[in-house]
Amino acid sequence: MKVRRILILTVILAALSGLLFAPAALAHGSYATEAACLDAEILGPRGSVITGAMIEANVREFGIPARTQLVILGAETSLGTRSTGGRLVDLNNFGCIRAFGGYASTPWGALANGTVTIRGKAWLTWPSREIGMRAWGLYMVHGVGGL
Repeated sequence: MKVRRILILTVILAALSGLLFAPAALAHGSYATEAACLDAEILGPRGSVITGAMIEANVREFGIPARTQLVILGAETSLGTRSTGGRLVDLNNFGCIRAFGGYASTPWGALANGTVTIRGKAWLTWPSREIGMRAWGLYMVHGVGGL
């Protein structure tokens, strides 16, 4: 039931993302690529460790629209900003993905390099930012039930 509520909230937030991120900002106008636009206009100014290339990789591999990713990642870890995203950002867990029994057999858990306990809860960690973003993409399409 909780996963269903999260998915519904995600869809609502994605629908509203057009209001939060102006369409022109993602049209990449004078930028060579959407990734360059995201880096210059959204991620870079916020000090994010997530890059436009990572967002684009999830668009290509999993079909998760860039705007949807920005909305969810903004809610989960402040777009991968260390100062407000918390310790999980340093551990490459951008989607606040919890560790649970059997996580290693999941597509995203198989990429994890360990777990960390923060405030009594176990969270997955990944060896690099790129792997952490890919794991988040796998979680979104397989763990949440698909977008």
